[in-house]
Amino acid sequence: MYYVTKLIYFIILVLCANPLLAQDTRYRVELLVLTHLNHGEEAADSNEISDYSSAIDFLTPVEETEEDAEEETKIENLARMEAAEPLPQIIDSEVEEEPDPNALVHMEEMSEVMRETWRRLRLSAPFRPQQYLSWEQGNQEPFPALRIHDLEVIMSKDKYAKQRLEMQEADLLEDESERQEQRELIFADPAGISELTGDPEQPALPEPALYYR
Repeated sequence: MYYVTKLIYFIILVLCANPLLAQDTRYRVELLVLTHLNHGEEAADSNEISDYSSAIDFLTPVEETEEDAEEETKIENLARMEAAEPLPQIIDSEVEEEPDPNALVHMEEMSEVMRETWRRLRLSAPFRPQQYLSWEQGNQEPFPALRIHDLEVIMSKDKYAKQRLEMQEADLLEDESERQEQRELIFADPAGISELTGDPEQPALPEPALYYR
C-alpha cells in the first residue's frame, strides 16, 4: 500500500508538471524555397499584391536609428557595470511584463540537415534552391505573422511622390533661405502630409512601400 501511494503521488506530480513544461516549449522552423527547372506550368499573373507591412520581416529589417543605438549603448554599459560590481537589488513596485512566449527569433545559420539538403538540391539537375529562412518560435497560439519573400522588388507605392518631387526641386535652389522656406511650405500642407519621420526640425517623408516577389 505504501508503494501504491508513492506511485499515485508520482503520477500526480508528472501530470501537474507537464502543462508547465509545455509553456516553455520552443520550436525551430526552417524553410527552403526551390525552383523546379523542368516544370511545364505557365506562370500565373496575380491581380493584386497583398500588403504584409504588419508582419515581421527578417530579410529587410527596420534600419536602426540613433536613438536605438544610444539605447543599446546604455544597456551595454549597464551590463558592464553589473558584471564589474553587482548593484544592490531594487524592489520595483510595478509588476514586470511577462515575456512573449511566442516571440520569434531569427536564426542566421542553417542546421546540418538543411545544409546537406541545400547542397543536394544545388547539385541536382531539375532543382535549384532560391531562398532560406529559419526562426525559433513558441507553441502557444496565436502565432505572429511572418513575411517571407526574396529581395527582388516587383512594385513600389509612394503616396508622397508629389511632395518628394517638390522636395527634390527645393533642394536644387541655391539660396538657403528659399530652400528652407520651400521645405516648410511642403510640410505645412496638412492634407498632403499625414505622417512625418525624423527630426521635427528637419522632417523627412516616410519611405515608399516596397512589394517583394
